[in-house]
Amino acid sequence: MRPVPALSSSRSSAPATTIEGLLERVTFSNDENAWSVVKLVVAGKADLVTAVGNLLGVQPGESLRLSGRWTTDKKYGEQFRVDSYVTVKPATLVGIEKYLGSGLVRGVGKVMAERLVGHFGLETLEVIDQKPERLVEVEGIGPVRSERITKAWVEQRQIKDVMVFLQSHGVSTTYATRIYKQYRDRSIAVVRENPYRLAIDILGIGFKSADKIASQLGIEPTSPLRAAAGVLHVLRNPLGRGARVRNYDLNVFNGDIGRVRAIDPVEQEVQVEFDGKAVTYDYSDLDELVLAYACSIHKSQGSEYPCVVIPVHTQHFMMLQRNLLYTGITRGKRLVILVGSKRALAIAVKNNSTKERCTMLAERLRRVMPHRVASNLDAIL
Repeated sequence: MRPVPALSSSRSSAPATTIEGLLERVTFSNDENAWSVVKLVVAGKADLVTAVGNLLGVQPGESLRLSGRWTTDKKYGEQFRVDSYVTVKPATLVGIEKYLGSGLVRGVGKVMAERLVGHFGLETLEVIDQKPERLVEVEGIGPVRSERITKAWVEQRQIKDVMVFLQSHGVSTTYATRIYKQYRDRSIAVVRENPYRLAIDILGIGFKSADKIASQLGIEPTSPLRAAAGVLHVLRNPLGRGARVRNYDLNVFNGDIGRVRAIDPVEQEVQVEFDGKAVTYDYSDLDELVLAYACSIHKSQGSEYPCVVIPVHTQHFMMLQRNLLYTGITRGKRLVILVGSKRALAIAVKNNSTKERCTMLAERLRRVMPHRVASNLDAIL
């Protein structure tokens, strides 16, 4: 059984019991704490049963054995609040087809899931797990695709084990795939040996998160591993302020702006176009991107856009400067919209003060330039 962490919400006084059902759909799932709301088909129940709790990584089509208590929510009615659960392999053709077609295995979508089940029937999962060489018997699956499906099946199985381990030690499910991608089948061993490596190797996991994991694993506060990680955290922290991420392998850098051109739910990839160049991101790498609903004037320098919308408010007094307003307006190719007040706009237009720059540029140039040129330079500067 996989234990579900206790939550702050009130528990029912109803006796503990166990139910088993086919997962129809996941209605809601919180990536931060894995709190989920799911619907199940349960024998003896005319309607779908609502189950709530930490249902880590469950997929439609799975058969679940849930332990917990029946409760009645004032707003949503009867629910089964889960304390722990175990996954049971789907036992029906419909369940297997839905299980494989849910996006669980990269390279297998709804159509391919239907073909697999149509050919292998109830033995489908056993074939994928134990006899993957037989996958080529299915129309549309050649040696290359067969190998990819087999690899994805093994990875998913290992990822699930990693997710269960990490979640039990307070790690968000958001990072499970990234951790597995970094360490592969050594993931659990690496985390047990030195959880502080996560703060160095995994984007999004900092010293505090790694320290919390270390504490739960029983690593002493006086450990040399903790001391070394703390020093590195202090040294690295100022360097990371303000930049998302640079991906040199993909030739994508902080501030680059692109457009999503295609999403492939079967291969679990997203194609983004940057300045005419298509870049493919794996689903697990999407936290390297942020939606560009808004872009600062600083980041937009050197770029142009069909339309520019600039907020101009007195609340942003420190930013009401003529040079910033000019830069923002000149980014628009066809349309510029100013949103705010005329007073704020007037302040910005009149504010032509700039901070004095102590570069000693004039003094340095005088040393190497003729007297006549230096006199003209004084007039310019």
